[in-house]
Amino acid sequence: MNDRRAPSHRVLLVDADLAALRVLSGSLAAHGIASVLATSQEMACELAAHGFDAVISSRRMVEQAASGLGLVDAIALELPAAPPVLVRGDDLASVAVEDLAQVITALPAQTPQPATRRFALSRVRLLSVLALLGGDRATGTLTVHAEPGAGEVRFANGDIVDASYLRLEAEKALQRMAGVEDGTATFIPDETPLIPRMAVPGATVETDLARDLDETRRLREDLERGEPNVLLMGDGSAGDLGSAPPVMAAVATRLKSPGTLSEVLDDVPFVDAAVLRALLDLEMTGRVRRMGEKARAVVAPPERLAEVKALAARLRAQGFKPVARIVFAAAPVRLGELSYAIGGLEDGIVSHDPTPSIPVPVVLGRVRFGDGVEVEIVTLPMVPAYAPLWPLALAGAAIVVRLDDASSALLADVATEAAVQTVHARDLVDDAPLDLTAGCVARMIRAALGQGGAGAI
Repeated sequence: MNDRRAPSHRVLLVDADLAALRVLSGSLAAHGIASVLATSQEMACELAAHGFDAVISSRRMVEQAASGLGLVDAIALELPAAPPVLVRGDDLASVAVEDLAQVITALPAQTPQPATRRFALSRVRLLSVLALLGGDRATGTLTVHAEPGAGEVRFANGDIVDASYLRLEAEKALQRMAGVEDGTATFIPDETPLIPRMAVPGATVETDLARDLDETRRLREDLERGEPNVLLMGDGSAGDLGSAPPVMAAVATRLKSPGTLSEVLDDVPFVDAAVLRALLDLEMTGRVRRMGEKARAVVAPPERLAEVKALAARLRAQGFKPVARIVFAAAPVRLGELSYAIGGLEDGIVSHDPTPSIPVPVVLGRVRFGDGVEVEIVTLPMVPAYAPLWPLALAGAAIVVRLDDASSALLADVATEAAVQTVHARDLVDDAPLDLTAGCVARMIRAALGQGGAGAI
């Protein structure tokens, strides 16, 4: 899989200027010299023990030290057999690459031996660990333990061939792990053959992942615009995106129900940068909109609990489940907003049953008032092709609440046949526009309980 030649030498480059390190690293690579980057004395000390031919440092990094030690002394203190430290200029941006390459290639080359290696990620970036193992042409597994969970990166001859982190896989998992700033990483050599799910060259992994992380950070800032973890909602047009790129279709499908930016990034199985680009494109065309922050609300506050409980108990239909049922009818995208709002009710319980892939009636959850008194919340997607199923949802319902005007005439006919009253949400709450927040839905449920059984509207 990997036929590149092993570098003749490997060095550790130390300077505070990461951009200058990347430029110098690329120049040395053209001379057959691999390098790993460190931007602090602490990081350099953590990495220096792993078989470098030399440490190349700027003068300013040798002199500055929060511990009171210079870089040379700090490395010598931690490593009995420390590699030579070569000091070149005030910063590495001005180094004469040809001269430095000649000095390095004149040094005896180290041959890293396969062994278990441990790294403290509070002292060294995971990017640098990945580059180190890639430069060693390592084969085995790097296990990462960090907040909020564990992950693995699998190497074959220095290339990354698989990765997993939390519930993420492959490239997406690798990029998320690359941003970890604390925890531990342990590499264990293992020659067991693997079936690769990805192919990331170890020789360029540090540069490639750093570029990907920078792009992801910039795109997220562009999307959030000062609203960290903004709440997003689609316009229900996922079915109209048949010719769109797969990532855009996947994002639109996920946003049939609202989600925070972090939830969307976790749920859509494409790398974060691709998901963010798709979100920005969808927002620009009006297919994604921002919602208010998810808030909490109570249907039956303490001062009204007895009243609301009595209304719910009164509306139990004879011959049906011993709970009152409220049916919310609307276009599917509006029901997605309702689903998210129900999750914000303190006295609500959202059903954990899988969401059907077709627009059929479904029990969304329940609101509990104590002493066995509950209200069942049912959603009824207004898709006329499925109208023959609507009577099943309306049978035994206390009331049908319309959230919009989708298929209103057809719904009125079915409700009349089932002897169930219907009411528009605007007649229950005076919110304009009708924003389905948890507070609005709580007021709507209270009002619907009061309207239930009062006759068709």
